Amino acid sequence: MLKLTDQQFANYKTHIPSLLWLWFPLAFAIAFIAIEIFLPQDVKISWYSENGLLEVTHTAIIFIAVLYCLMTIRPALKLADPLVIAWLCIATFGAVYCAGEEVSWGQHIFGWQSSNFWSAINDQGETNLHNTSSWLDQKPRIIVEVGIVISGLIIPALQKWSPQALPTQFRIIYTNAYYVVCAAIFVIFKAVDSGFGAYSASPFYRGSETLEHFMFYYILIYMIDFNKRINHQSSQTLK
Repeated sequence: MLKLTDQQFANYKTHIPSLLWLWFPLAFAIAFIAIEIFLPQDVKISWYSENGLLEVTHTAIIFIAVLYCLMTIRPALKLADPLVIAWLCIATFGAVYCAGEEVSWGQHIFGWQSSNFWSAINDQGETNLHNTSSWLDQKPRIIVEVGIVISGLIIPALQKWSPQALPTQFRIIYTNAYYVVCAAIFVIFKAVDSGFGAYSASPFYRGSETLEHFMFYYILIYMIDFNKRINHQSSQTLK
């Protein structure tokens, strides 16, 4: 298993440009707040529709994440580290699942009619899995949400205040302090949506879609960072 030196691990902290880890998440947060405050209801309905601006935007984000997963395959195979390959397989499966489900595996793009089979088992009559069972919708979503909290807040906190608590053999997949902004925004929005939603008074027109945007963006910045790490480590190993 690949073991990184302290210097190699420290170098990975510079792989994400501030535009990606700081300014984009803040801009997204401000934009979503502005949408809820200033846009009339009919515009919100249009923007949050299946092919509306916001749906298309976060769909594009997760598809770009899939591309980074695919671009990481070659250097990962060159590195031939079991942890890296296993982690990339999990990340790629998750990103492809999110992207495929988001467009109902092409139905939202090409507009085909669902078969009688899918119409019977899918509560929205679409060609996707997440509307057939909570185990294929809410459970995977919870895994991603917990993953954002652990990787975006807990791991960076441990790195700063208790680094000895983190096993060094997993350094290649760890996040760092640059993930905190996006993770914190997600957690705040999640808390607001859940807290007010319990009283049917969420400030978000479609809170789940707003949260999805930050979930997908978090996955994207992780895959950009992970791709850079693996490319860098692969080039160093093969020298």
